[in-house]
Amino acid sequence: METQFSIIVIGNGLIGSAAARYLAGESDAVALLGPPEPSDWENHDGVFSSHYDEGRITRIMDSNPHWAEFAHRSIDEYPNIEKESGIRFFYPVGCLQGPQTRMPGNQWNSLQNEAARHNTHAEILGKEELEKQFPYFRFGEDNAFLEKETAGYINPRKLVQAQIRIAQNRGAEVIPETALDLKQNDSAWEVQTDHGNRYVAEKVLLCTGAFTNALLDEPLPFMIYPRTVLFARVDKNQLERFQNMPCIIWDLESGFEFSDMYLMPPILYPDGHHYIKIGGDAPNSLTMDDASKLTEWFQQGGSEDHARGLKEILLDLMPELSDSEFHHKPCVTTYTRSGYPFIDELDSGLYTACAGCGLSAKSSNELGRIASRKILENHSGYGKIQSQENFEIFKVPDSLNSITITTQHHKTALSAEA
Repeated sequence: METQFSIIVIGNGLIGSAAARYLAGESDAVALLGPPEPSDWENHDGVFSSHYDEGRITRIMDSNPHWAEFAHRSIDEYPNIEKESGIRFFYPVGCLQGPQTRMPGNQWNSLQNEAARHNTHAEILGKEELEKQFPYFRFGEDNAFLEKETAGYINPRKLVQAQIRIAQNRGAEVIPETALDLKQNDSAWEVQTDHGNRYVAEKVLLCTGAFTNALLDEPLPFMIYPRTVLFARVDKNQLERFQNMPCIIWDLESGFEFSDMYLMPPILYPDGHHYIKIGGDAPNSLTMDDASKLTEWFQQGGSEDHARGLKEILLDLMPELSDSEFHHKPCVTTYTRSGYPFIDELDSGLYTACAGCGLSAKSSNELGRIASRKILENHSGYGKIQSQENFEIFKVPDSLNSITITTQHHKTALSAEA
């Protein structure tokens, strides 16, 4: 069976669903194609997504001015998305970033500058104030930034649901299938799916994350970093004590396997229990350049060694969780040499918005909007802080040969991944 559309967005995750919402508002015959979340990860042999979760950190404050801008624009749009969809996904519990003495380079001053530029509600807390406000943490003697109101966490599952609901209300067709093959036929693109169906469109947008290269003849130059996250179950009698807990992004002292970590407050999961989640950047983490290995990574459930390392960090910060039940899950992030996503036209009528560099969840609405402008108007619509209207940092480099991820970009991205 063949069905025709004007635009097909392949990938129904955070960026893809946002792009579909914007495209459906301005174009007819838009489709969003992507499979539902698998119920049995161990035996699922298809694609996966890291938005299959209940919590991702969101905040404006970032030492990188572009990422701060992406976040600010997205966070400003959260209330409109929640109102139009009727789905809540943003929880402004705040976010702590620190400590000052272990932040690399000029990062502390850059955070201050971005906080001022975006007029965020942020304050510097010293040791005594940290202990007073958050007695369940053991931070040591140092300063940290606390961003309120515009920071906290989003529920990525709910955000995707909200974007898709609005896109459907605007006329987009949602196709719960997996794209297996993509090819150009004259002036159109044909998408073959796992259901045996064939869809044709003048334009196709790939928002397929780490699995993007599986649909391309010439792979894009991004690196794939498999990650592991740890969950600590929180008892009901602990919930009241932890009720004002913010999210945390923290650089770690030497002695830990990880160089930094992020932490989420207790969040209610579908099994009816609340969990604190922790993740981070392990310098000896695995890397992949082959998406075919990704399915096996998700099926195997992540790294037990990294889960043990994360547990050590968590118990050093919160010793009272020592009797908690723990489990871990796999995750994946993708990185480009520039430290920014690829949002570009790859071929006539074929576009991509992928490789979020560990920072895209909170900013996914803006990245999806930028992708929609690229398709509809052939520019990013992001010229306010960039001299070139088409925003060169989003472009795929001319040479698709080797790729090197610098320590600086890698560090910045992983410190903020949630």
